[in-house]
Amino acid sequence: MDWQEFLKVEAGKHELTTEQTETLLVALFSAEKAPLTLVKLSDRLTTSEITVKKRLENIYKKFSDSFSELAQAKGAGKLKNLHTKLKKQYYQKLESVVVAPDSNLSCYPEEFRYLIVEKNKMFYGRQFVFEAFDEFMRTYAKGYFILEGYAGMGKTSVAAKYVYDNPEVICYFFAGSQNKPEQFFNSIRRQIINRYDLHDSEEDNLPSLLSKVGNSTKFRGRLVIVVDDLDEVDRYTARGQNILYLPKTLPDGIYFFLTRQPSNLKNNHYNIHKTFLNTELGTKVYKFNLNATNYIDCNAIDIKKYLLSYVNSCNNQIHKQINYWIKDYNISMEKIIDRLCQRSENNFRCLNYLIQAIFDEVYNEPVFNKLPPAMIDDYQTHWVGMGMQNHEDKSRQILLYILVYDNGCKIPIDKLHEIADEEECYIESVLHDWLKYLRQKTKSDKEYYTLYNASFMEFIQSQHMMKSNRAIFKTVNHRINEYLISS
Repeated sequence: MDWQEFLKVEAGKHELTTEQTETLLVALFSAEKAPLTLVKLSDRLTTSEITVKKRLENIYKKFSDSFSELAQAKGAGKLKNLHTKLKKQYYQKLESVVVAPDSNLSCYPEEFRYLIVEKNKMFYGRQFVFEAFDEFMRTYAKGYFILEGYAGMGKTSVAAKYVYDNPEVICYFFAGSQNKPEQFFNSIRRQIINRYDLHDSEEDNLPSLLSKVGNSTKFRGRLVIVVDDLDEVDRYTARGQNILYLPKTLPDGIYFFLTRQPSNLKNNHYNIHKTFLNTELGTKVYKFNLNATNYIDCNAIDIKKYLLSYVNSCNNQIHKQINYWIKDYNISMEKIIDRLCQRSENNFRCLNYLIQAIFDEVYNEPVFNKLPPAMIDDYQTHWVGMGMQNHEDKSRQILLYILVYDNGCKIPIDKLHEIADEEECYIESVLHDWLKYLRQKTKSDKEYYTLYNASFMEFIQSQHMMKSNRAIFKTVNHRINEYLISS
């Protein structure tokens, strides 16, 4: 149950009228965000402040039986008080659902239950991915299915959806500090032992454990293990070993569903792609790339459906904002939807940031030229991940400046070391560190590295460290201009 559905239930319990229910839903639009002020609430509901105030007073009276503090509170503090009480009740209810022993949620590992539930609240589409995985399992007796896509394309949501719909699978989601191979294996081993009653296997390694699954009376001919976001794995593995020490051969009926960012950053000049999964004959590895041409249109359609569902179902606040824009700017809803999809670059994470920014009234008109605050926070994390917080590392600054110069794709990969005046091995090393933030493009038979989306490039170009008038870029600008003229 999401926040708005919870509020509707509470409104019914406390016998709120239709107008009072609407006022409650708009006033407390988010569990995490502060309630709207009386002025904004009046504007949203297109009615007078006096009318809104009367509705709120009636709401407080009806809720005072449940929350006696409302009868004693005064002024604007009542709405904040009600919000706090309802939020506490909501999260208690959500927690009780997550840990309910009779629920299917009890099948999921405790540490991932909340993530699985949250990712499935507004999941839409990507049916073509699930169909491809089903076809993979029908075609091959065992193997690794790898879902590849850039950050924010919904890989974790897809993985969580598959786990949600198939609670018999084993799963692991990399997050935060839980990124060590031993943490992954301890969780997977615990799940397999419990699922198949292999209680004499506490010391087994993964290949031995998987070989025992087939002999269990609880094995039904197939085991799927979902592992999300291999890019977050602590990269150290012994020479010649797979990431997470995944087996090079699997028993029949064992399938891994893995997600990661694309591994195609490889060309004739630099080879910054490190093979992370090698298998022996008979164990199939199949890569399903969300960025492939034949899936881009499918993803774009899902993005639009997702946005439309949000507009039509999320307490109508976004719907009302869009209606204001339609009326005041003589623009169609379809045009606004198209602008949001284009601005998000058909990226689910970017789109969610834009949706939140509309909730927070970041945009006064249907022109989404500012980066949403949550997106800026996300990109700041990327910035640190790229090592750019070190103001003394001039070489990294120069290389990044070259990559984003004039919106990127100006200097081919094989010329980067010349323009940066650095050793090729240094360029290769830094590019390898930046693997998850890059994508490869081909233009006029030349290969380029650029940032994985335009919004991130926009963020980087806005940083003072990347301003073209800095002294350290003077010589770089000269080299770039000379190259562009000569080419």
